[in-house]
Amino acid sequence: MTLSVKITAVILLVVGFFVGKVPLTPQMSWVSSIAILGFAAPTLIAVYRAGVDKRIVITLIGLSIFALGIEATSILTGFPYSRFVYGDMIGGRVAGLVPWTVPFAWVPLVIGATARLASKRTHPLFFLMCGFYLMAIDLLLDPAAVKLGFWTYEYGSAYYDVPLQNFGGWVMTGTLATVVWTFAFRKAVHADAIATLFLTCAFWSSVCLFKGLYIPAVIGALLAVDALRWAEAHKKQNRAVASPVH
Repeated sequence: MTLSVKITAVILLVVGFFVGKVPLTPQMSWVSSIAILGFAAPTLIAVYRAGVDKRIVITLIGLSIFALGIEATSILTGFPYSRFVYGDMIGGRVAGLVPWTVPFAWVPLVIGATARLASKRTHPLFFLMCGFYLMAIDLLLDPAAVKLGFWTYEYGSAYYDVPLQNFGGWVMTGTLATVVWTFAFRKAVHADAIATLFLTCAFWSSVCLFKGLYIPAVIGALLAVDALRWAEAHKKQNRAVASPVH
């Protein structure tokens, strides 16, 4: 993982304090949009550098449409995430339902989860493992987002007012997306493919900590540390392959 990503993560830990302590207003919604695009950039750049062909472009567009569509379906019907509504602090919405930034937030996480578990690709449950990995990320994200008023569920649960159905929905959609991405992207995995996941977990674990959401904060910290360790090990492995000892 590049030095700039690591420095950004440290800055985000500090920013998380202010997000957790300073009241947010709808007028600040543009900040969340810019932040989501910034988080997405390193992973999307890593994919681009690996070599983008027509199949990958079509897949990214397809996953983006899927992300928007499945969110809209859940808002309207309650499937698969349970019925919810977005608040005013998440930015402009497509068809008045789903923020246009959703694909930039979700698709890079799918790419990151697939990269993190790439060594398990031959395992018969690989795709399901990726789905559960993405669900673990949502155990961090959803409580913080609900606490900040980014979205609100019609029915909650003992887990920070997030319905348990939502996590099952993440397993389902994450598994499906992983299948699609794995068959589309068959190139060498760069360490920065997991950068969005790392930055997301670092930032939101800080927010959760300062919002008093301690269980999600611990989950996020563990995921962030794991992502960083994986990226460093992956980078060393690639260096060893590129510079064999004769």
